[in-house]
Amino acid sequence: MRAKIAGWLPWALFAIASIAAVVTIGLDLVGSNQSVTLAYILYNSIWSLFSIVFTFLSALVLSRQPHHTVGWLLMIPGIDVALLGPVDGYVNSLPSAPAAPGTVLLLVIWAQQWIWLPLIFPLLLIPLYFPTGQPPSPRWRWVSSLALGMCVFFFFAATFSKSLDARNAGWAVVNPIGFLPDLAAIWPFWFLSLGILTTASVAALLVRFQKGTAVERQQIKWLLYACALFAAFYVTSLFLDDSIRSGIIWDIIFALVIWPIPISIALSILRYRLWDIDILIRRTLVYSLLTGLLALLYFGSVTLLQGIFTALGGSQSTAATVISTLAIAALSNPLRRRFQNFIDQRFYRQKFDAELSLQGFAAVARSETEPERLTKSMLEIVQTAIQPERDFIWLKSQAVQRPHKWMK
Repeated sequence: MRAKIAGWLPWALFAIASIAAVVTIGLDLVGSNQSVTLAYILYNSIWSLFSIVFTFLSALVLSRQPHHTVGWLLMIPGIDVALLGPVDGYVNSLPSAPAAPGTVLLLVIWAQQWIWLPLIFPLLLIPLYFPTGQPPSPRWRWVSSLALGMCVFFFFAATFSKSLDARNAGWAVVNPIGFLPDLAAIWPFWFLSLGILTTASVAALLVRFQKGTAVERQQIKWLLYACALFAAFYVTSLFLDDSIRSGIIWDIIFALVIWPIPISIALSILRYRLWDIDILIRRTLVYSLLTGLLALLYFGSVTLLQGIFTALGGSQSTAATVISTLAIAALSNPLRRRFQNFIDQRFYRQKFDAELSLQGFAAVARSETEPERLTKSMLEIVQTAIQPERDFIWLKSQAVQRPHKWMK
């Protein structure tokens, strides 16, 4: 019975989250007025699809490994986002605080106080349990206890505070069961605990990467790759103008950048094309450096040439753009090869040495005619490139053809 429940429960939760997301998108479309732009509707739709992505990938993992902790940690944020939309939509539809709020409204506003906890804390605990579903060692269990204690404290404070704030609505109502005073002096310690929790969870992942097996390291690379993309986007946003960061287009991109994280978790746990992560990292490094340098050379050359043309002729010329474009086109392939060799030498030294060894063996095979020397060279290249514990060469023996009696 438990096996059956474990089999259909994740897909049932995925169906519930999908229905809630579709309903939320439909309500946004029906309730939108002419002042609401298409980009705003797209932004809300992407966040609604967020729950579908998380719950689907979680159900996919749990269908193969029903008791995997990371699978359930992915499921919780997906369900939470599916509930956030209706809750926030109901509260935000009220222009002001009712004079006598009913029980339903009080429960909805009360849920707003703590409903973000199942969204944040499971994501913070994923590095702790990734990829095996267990902490690196029993000594790391205090991190989960700290997260649980923080959630219980915040839930207690939100339940018994004297007022309930309607998030994004700008008004509040009196909590009929509230008795706690202002807890402003305690919140710095709570945020300090949040920083300790985040640091410890990431540290557990790095410890596992250092001491884990080859398969675990490849799995962790998938997660780190997705997190690096998100971190690069977030750090870039810090240097942009506020008008760009506050735009709806930037918010849409921000929502989409989160999606690679659950996708990478699902791929790594299911071990689908696990070893392709090295190719992704290698190409990302090569083309990121190449794009940055080419952009710098392009804009620098255009500025320099425009200055020269202005000094000589007194006006700007389109020739500067044409010359810069041709120069970038001519430099792209040589620079790409140089960056690729540089990255292979620094980060993929074993692969780089293996490629050099294969090139050397190809040169030997073209000119060598002695079988013993050729087989010795082949064993050396296998030892250099693959480094096996033992190596052998089997040579197919040639069958001796004997004439039949009728041929004599």
